Amino acid sequence: MRLLPFPRTCSGASALLIASLLVLMAPASPAAPGDPASRGESATEDDAEPSVQEVITVTATPESEAVVPATVTVIGREEIDRRQATSVATLLGAVPGLAVATTGGPGDPTSVFTRGTNSTQTLVLLDGVKLNNPNFSGYDFANLTTDAVERIEVVRGPFSALWGADAVGGVVNLISRREKVPFTGTAGFEGGQDGYWRANALAGGTAGIVDYFSSYAESRWEGEPTNDYYNGRNADLRALVAPISDLRAGITGHWSEGESGIPYSGGVGTPPSPNRRQKSTELAISLPVHHRVLDEWEYDFSISEVRTSLSFRDPADPYGFFWSDVDTRLTSAATMQTLTLGPSKTSLGGSWERREVDQKDVFSESLKDVGDDTWGVFLQEQLQVGRHFLMHAGLRQDQHEAFGSQLSPRAAVAFLWNADRDKVHASYGRSFRAPSVGELYYPGWGNANLRPERATSYELGYRHAFAGDSGSSWLKGNASLTYYYTRIEDLIQYDFTIFVMENIGKATTRGWELAATWEPLSSLQTRISYTYGSTKDLDSGQSLLRRPEHSAAVSVGYAPWPWLDGNVTATYVGKRDDIAIDYSRQENDAYARVDVALSGHAWFASPFVRVQNALDEKYEEALGYPAPARTFIAGIRLTY
Repeated sequence: MRLLPFPRTCSGASALLIASLLVLMAPASPAAPGDPASRGESATEDDAEPSVQEVITVTATPESEAVVPATVTVIGREEIDRRQATSVATLLGAVPGLAVATTGGPGDPTSVFTRGTNSTQTLVLLDGVKLNNPNFSGYDFANLTTDAVERIEVVRGPFSALWGADAVGGVVNLISRREKVPFTGTAGFEGGQDGYWRANALAGGTAGIVDYFSSYAESRWEGEPTNDYYNGRNADLRALVAPISDLRAGITGHWSEGESGIPYSGGVGTPPSPNRRQKSTELAISLPVHHRVLDEWEYDFSISEVRTSLSFRDPADPYGFFWSDVDTRLTSAATMQTLTLGPSKTSLGGSWERREVDQKDVFSESLKDVGDDTWGVFLQEQLQVGRHFLMHAGLRQDQHEAFGSQLSPRAAVAFLWNADRDKVHASYGRSFRAPSVGELYYPGWGNANLRPERATSYELGYRHAFAGDSGSSWLKGNASLTYYYTRIEDLIQYDFTIFVMENIGKATTRGWELAATWEPLSSLQTRISYTYGSTKDLDSGQSLLRRPEHSAAVSVGYAPWPWLDGNVTATYVGKRDDIAIDYSRQENDAYARVDVALSGHAWFASPFVRVQNALDEKYEEALGYPAPARTFIAGIRLTY
């Protein structure tokens, strides 16, 4: 599929001028801000998990996780394999401050709520490329798998000062895999109950000035009742070339497709729908370049396009055959130059983004090539003051053709002592979510006069790293405690008095996040988290839906011998309010889920087994949509 040309709002001369300016700004051919592989960096550090490693999402430049003045959780490839996690959403469910809600089983719509904010207020990136849907702003994690993921960086707090719109509650950045050997490949197959099976294959390596990675996966699942099924496929590709040591350029691609049955017209208890189904696809292509002009001067540039489609079909609808199709396009270009002079690192960048939506159904063509443009510029300063102080300051100005300009500042400071093993950090930031294309322009209830949702956030945290304290070699790991507060204004809600979308909502979220890792042995890794979160709708005084007040997770991985490793993960989600099938507000029960995984390793073969929901807990992440019961899965992975 070809990339979308410059938007129709630009004439040919304007498009040529824009392209020329971007090239002239660059000291070399166009890299991808926030893409570590395009910088020639390893996607992971040599230290064993969960030791200190570099993160890139906080500033779009590499920084040590131990000293950065922000709250970050990193899930590396080793933990992904140990837990045998095939879904990104499964991993996010154990991250402090995050709540995951799936309306049923595999392939059903899946939302993530960060620090009590709306699911539309978490920015989702793939190697720095924005994936949020232009039509509804949020991101559906239903089809997002871990096959091509090297690590996941979850940064909590406001980051519109760097990334622009939607980074209100936090940012989830997926970093793609990169192999540093001449060649490696893996093929795997697994199967289980309810007709479940999954097959995947991947290959990657380096060949001279080129490094590459590709993967493909396909899965099937059939549940109960009738018409509860999921068919999914995913493919990823990365190819980077380094013609000279200080220049890297390439292409990255991600494609996914999922089709699922919808067994009920609503949740359980509503009339069955034996033929209702939906199908979604996503295609993301990025062309990143990174150029180190001088030791002190680096330049990044990228262009990308993300296309999605969502189709809905119900030939047996009581009111007649109903269908709808929604196609979206998100085209963007971004550039950033970074200058490092002694203890100071200054970044200056800009971006352009074009959102477009086509929507039609059995009744009419609601939206046809409807969209808008946003331009943004930002300035960021990272300053090390002596041995103990680190300061971040950022400011971004976005200009949207519908609602005008939005200014997003952020300031953070960290005080470090005890050889950087102790850190106190504090931050302040303002962020925003831009109205989606549907909220702005959908006929009947859209409102072109909408303002962005705006938030002000504060954070205070402490982190201590244990590295054999008091001479105890078994005391290795870290622990952190963070307090956060966010006030959100101008929330976009449907106004039942005038029957259009309006900026009429206000809310607050506040809470504590406790996280710890413990590695008493090189073969034993433990990750523990607990979150207390309080949310409040300032108009009604009620808590926000699907946000638990208490949640916790414990994950223990153990490899007693080189040929055997296992993992047990337990997650607890407290009670929370939700909307029932009769549209009344009801309390959804708390639940605890346990997953167990065991893998063997012999020569080139790795047989494995896992039990999902091992205690057969009966629960619903979203009220009215039961989660799958205990499921046994077994398979084998071959490495060549």
